[in-house]
Amino acid sequence: MSTDVLRDRIAQILVRHDPLRAAEDPGCDLSEVYLVEADELAILLAGSGIDAASCASVVWCVLTANAGAEDAGRLERYGLIGADVAAVVAGSIAIGEQAGEDEEEVAYDELPADPIALAVLAILDDRDPAGVDDTPSDDPLGDDLRYVAAAEDIAEALQTVEPDAAACTRLARDILETRFGSLHRARLAAVGVELAELVVLAEFVRTELDPVELGGASPTVELPSDPFAAGILSLLERHDPAPGDSPGGYLAEAEDLADLLREAEPDSVHCAAIAWTVVRRWTSARDAGGIELYGDLGRELGRLLELYREMEKDNPDLLEPAARDGSEQLAQEPLARRVHELLVDHDPFGLGEPDGADYVPYARELAQRIQAGSPSAGYCQVLAWKVLTEPWGGLGGSLGRFRELGRDLHSLATAA
Repeated sequence: MSTDVLRDRIAQILVRHDPLRAAEDPGCDLSEVYLVEADELAILLAGSGIDAASCASVVWCVLTANAGAEDAGRLERYGLIGADVAAVVAGSIAIGEQAGEDEEEVAYDELPADPIALAVLAILDDRDPAGVDDTPSDDPLGDDLRYVAAAEDIAEALQTVEPDAAACTRLARDILETRFGSLHRARLAAVGVELAELVVLAEFVRTELDPVELGGASPTVELPSDPFAAGILSLLERHDPAPGDSPGGYLAEAEDLADLLREAEPDSVHCAAIAWTVVRRWTSARDAGGIELYGDLGRELGRLLELYREMEKDNPDLLEPAARDGSEQLAQEPLARRVHELLVDHDPFGLGEPDGADYVPYARELAQRIQAGSPSAGYCQVLAWKVLTEPWGGLGGSLGRFRELGRDLHSLATAA
């Protein structure tokens, strides 16, 4: 069974059971409500051989993450859905094993290896000239990666283009129209401006960053301020379900798991399925491994959840998020503290948090890299883009989004 067929069957099951109670809205088209969830579930579950109970947990997890706990409801609502979905999944094969799938569809979670192509992809993903994020997509690559092939074509063509916005806009238009049809004119123009800038900064983009030693500074791996998420992170690091991640590499997964497990029951099967789903959403099928590998982790998460519930009842004050002031953490590091002030001011992550604790490790790394000076504002722009978007594989914003921050970093570096 192909992924498309599996997706359609899962969509039919979700529409039939309607766990979000979408049919209660008279103006709702049920055929459109579950397209995104069905597509994601097909990718997650294809060839997994998952049992009905675990499948119910995975479906609940995806709908809760996408629609919110209030709309998704409790796990008990998903028993029959899990049985129906598990039945159709049993006749499927893993995406990488499907005959007839082209290479681009199989490698749906791969980013370009060429740094220029990755920078182009970041621009296209951010500016979205074809409007792929405006409507749900049936593309197995997912909206975020539908521009990969076009980015690689544009990157190759940029080698012979002058840093002229109009010329770069025409180049992008010719390649994108072939793949996507009509384009948004204003967004395309913004792409052209950023591509012209990329041509100028290409040498900096191609240069790999050398490793840095942060000396006696506090560790760059930051624990979540939420004690429950911190406990989950500790379990993930110990079990290491996706080997190869660096220390602290499960931070995003731990925070997602904390939000989901708060709405769950401390059942080991349920907890294992949630953990597998979250890790699988953040990695590839190959890295996440099979759901059967998560049994021990699920049992420990269940015990941690029971402890959390007891403390929530008896000692709720102990579960309050720890106060973290980024500037205080950097009190003995003057350059890093000034970089931190710039990051909080520009707020490239859109956090809106005046203490800026999440920017501390990035401030330390940027300070270390600019302490000997900076050749140009463009260099600092590329440096900030690389350092700050690395956790998202380079897709945390286009290069142009870091222009003003780069100028300020350059001024700070030359004055240091």
